[in-house]
Amino acid sequence: MLRATTTTNHNAADFSDATLATLALHAEAAATAALRRVGGTAVEWGRRSGSHLNTSRLAAASLPDARVFGRTAHGDRRPECGIVTLIDSSGSMGAGVIKDGAYLGSRRRVARSIAVGIAAAARRCGLASIVGHHGDNGRGPELVAHRTTRGVLNGPSYGGNSDAWAVAEFCRLVEMPAVQTVFVLVCDGSPNGDEAEHRAVAAEALAWMRRASVSFVLAYIGDDQGGLDRARLDWGAQRVADCRADMTALTAVMIRAVAAARR
Repeated sequence: MLRATTTTNHNAADFSDATLATLALHAEAAATAALRRVGGTAVEWGRRSGSHLNTSRLAAASLPDARVFGRTAHGDRRPECGIVTLIDSSGSMGAGVIKDGAYLGSRRRVARSIAVGIAAAARRCGLASIVGHHGDNGRGPELVAHRTTRGVLNGPSYGGNSDAWAVAEFCRLVEMPAVQTVFVLVCDGSPNGDEAEHRAVAAEALAWMRRASVSFVLAYIGDDQGGLDRARLDWGAQRVADCRADMTALTAVMIRAVAAARR
């Protein structure tokens, strides 16, 4: 099983458009509001080594006795709470997004901006975080876990899509980052294939997650009500945040998810 961590190292210049950088900040604010409400894991900063990197102090990394690392306050034990964000990077995610008359780019770029915003919120609250992509590369399904949020913003583009399979396989192949984990899928609710089969795989994935103290959230960024309705049928309406208008819908759904994971 792969053990992965995504380090937050992006800045505003890494976004293809200033509007996407703003969207990432809105996603960070929405996720932070949820994570602070339920509590997080304290990080001890100012260390010579550790699993967290203080990217704001990288300029000092070459100095003698530089202390740019941090570790969770519980030491080397597995963190109590963490976040996984999986980005749907299928063909339909190449469709454009227009909001308030402004073109934001593809759904894929919007999803990546949301994902790095969630990762930044996790870092702000001292939580472990993993960000990945999924899709079909033409030869079959593919999953990617990223080492950095800058890598997330330059992630892959794919063709076909099976969200439920991707969630189930990511949970099977990648070690969850904490004892209790919130798993966020950012997608447009348009998986390929038979709807009944996809719903059955989603139910199996949700059952596994319940046993593993993983709580699921879907951040919907499609542009039609049909995709949203299908997502709610596949995953359960209480787990789906409609993020088409703004990111505030994510807060309440994440609060429920973290609370559920900790029960």
